Amino acid sequence: MERKAPKVEARPPALIDWTVRVLIPPAMREAVVGDLWERYRSPLQYFAEGMKIMPYAVVSQVRRSANFPLLATQALMLFGCLGGFVRDDDVRSTVIDAPRWEGAAIAAITALFGLVLRDAYRGTEQWTVQRGVFDIVTVAACVSISQLVLAGLVAIADLNPDWLLSWTRALLFAIAALPGLFVLRLVLGLDEDLRTSGVGAGSGLSAEALVADYRGFEHRVRVRNRVFVAAGLVIVITGAAFLWHFVNPPPIGYVFVTGHLLVIAYIVAMGAARVMPAGIGFAAALGHYRIELDRQRRLFRFMWWWFLLPLFLGIAMQAIAPSIRDGEAVRAAFGAAAVLLLATFVAMLNRDRTRKFQAKLATLAALAER
Repeated sequence: MERKAPKVEARPPALIDWTVRVLIPPAMREAVVGDLWERYRSPLQYFAEGMKIMPYAVVSQVRRSANFPLLATQALMLFGCLGGFVRDDDVRSTVIDAPRWEGAAIAAITALFGLVLRDAYRGTEQWTVQRGVFDIVTVAACVSISQLVLAGLVAIADLNPDWLLSWTRALLFAIAALPGLFVLRLVLGLDEDLRTSGVGAGSGLSAEALVADYRGFEHRVRVRNRVFVAAGLVIVITGAAFLWHFVNPPPIGYVFVTGHLLVIAYIVAMGAARVMPAGIGFAAALGHYRIELDRQRRLFRFMWWWFLLPLFLGIAMQAIAPSIRDGEAVRAAFGAAAVLLLATFVAMLNRDRTRKFQAKLATLAALAER
């Protein structure tokens, strides 16, 4: 009796399988691709089903990964730094050219869409400096793409050139919005890592393991401080260059440059996590950890407001003050609503950040020595 050859499992071609895998968000990739493999009949059927499922998978992952206060804060930051609150015919409200608000909105929405997709397609929950760099590169690329599309419409569809960013506005966006976004996203991400440390609530832990966990906390604080200092130096240097460029720079500019220098000095002097003494016992190590964790929470609560203060004042000077001066009640109300919403979203981010620290403190309080 002739032996039958073993049945070879049908599988999609490697290139098609790779394409489908790349297009599915990493968090859902294995489950979705596994189902597609079970239903595989032909390369065309596999690819078609993958493309049909992909939008639903992306939307589902966007909903899971979206942080509404962060999303809204980023939207206001992008729109404001792109000049969206500046009235077209009011040269007194800003010393830097601004596009029409529609052009600023298109660029801001495009950049926000890029950030949303970045969050949906992230391969790991761990936040790194490299990931933060890719975030701002994504924003810069999306804004550039929006400008290329608008420039094409200006050329072929007689679109008003005022929809486009000027080089000075694009430069201001690069030195103001991009560092701010980098700090905002990276620091919140580093705080998120508090929940994924090796300490479990109500569990036993050795003194050595507790010290090791604290070393990880020290490292995250060190990275965060470097990010703050680097972003602050970029703002100081480029802000000073802007003040030197204009004949009659606004006095508030000097206040911000000086203020950022003071904040940088404050972070360098006070921002580091205090070193845990060598050979310390479990109870002392636990007490040190809890005190320093709470100090770091309080230390940087103020920083968000300071880092976003230029945006608050920018909206006030570009939308609220000119509208009050010219008797435009609707525009003044729009600017006031934007300021109120921004303050609300920052307060929500601070509240969420405080909850993460409190959860970590509660976990530490429940620890027992093993």
